[in-house]
Amino acid sequence: MNRFREFLRRAVPAVKRAFTLPPGVILILTPTTMVLCIIALNNRGLFPALEYIIYAVSAYALAALIIGLGDVSRYVMRMLHGSRVWHWAHSNTIANLFISDFRFRGELSLYQGLLMSTLFAVFKGAAAVFYQSPWFAAVAGYYVTFGAARLMLVRSWRKAEKLDGNARRRRELRGYQQCACLMFLLNVGIAIMAVQLIREEHTIAYPGSVIYITAAYTFYILTLSVVNIVKFRKLNSPVLSASKALNLAGALTSLFTLQNALTSRFSGGGSFRLVMNVVVGLLVCSSVLAIAVFMLVHSTREIKNTPVPQM
Repeated sequence: MNRFREFLRRAVPAVKRAFTLPPGVILILTPTTMVLCIIALNNRGLFPALEYIIYAVSAYALAALIIGLGDVSRYVMRMLHGSRVWHWAHSNTIANLFISDFRFRGELSLYQGLLMSTLFAVFKGAAAVFYQSPWFAAVAGYYVTFGAARLMLVRSWRKAEKLDGNARRRRELRGYQQCACLMFLLNVGIAIMAVQLIREEHTIAYPGSVIYITAAYTFYILTLSVVNIVKFRKLNSPVLSASKALNLAGALTSLFTLQNALTSRFSGGGSFRLVMNVVVGLLVCSSVLAIAVFMLVHSTREIKNTPVPQM
């Protein structure tokens, strides 16, 4: 066991160094590999060996982007420093607050997420009734649960703002715990969607080049969700951390639907699509379940360890 720990202690920094690139290189490599991937997918089978190389380099570029996203952000900010955009952002009160106040951005994301979840739930629910579609009904149920979790976090945040010290932390931890409980229900919704895709062989289709834009955006929000979970832990706010965990669950769900669209469009047969739906569906459901369990256990332990404020 000690040897294994020693191996990990040496291996992890070495792997990180292998995927650490200068920000300028990442900014060039990422869009270049994305374009090459689109070309390879549109001409699949013509040059198999070259395609595998492109896919491998694209995976490496994505990993490098995830690891170096913070450095890339700082590099872009330095490039923008002194420009017209920079001066406008710092002269505008709201824009300046958004840039400089990390906590304000987290609070704003709570309300933005609640609004989007509500709109999607209403839209998908109306589509389910109009088209009498079990699929749209399952998606609507997923967004209703997502919206309920965000609403609970917004309520917890607003109540916690009126408190101080341990009282505020306990109120936020309660919201964190409630969000964890709702994530179990959210996982049920994801599982129902996955079962429908697998058993009824549903396919998700995007017209034209929309699928490439969707893929790029999905990987972007997945990367951003992972980075934000790490960054928002520094604020020591359970509500904002729970919000970012929800974002990660949503990004994983988007990844599942994306792989269905990609395999439907580019795979050679239905058997491969079926296998991918099963494998990715299991991975996504297991990941969201693991997040919910961790949040529930962590919040319960933290609530017990936080002193009850004296009245």
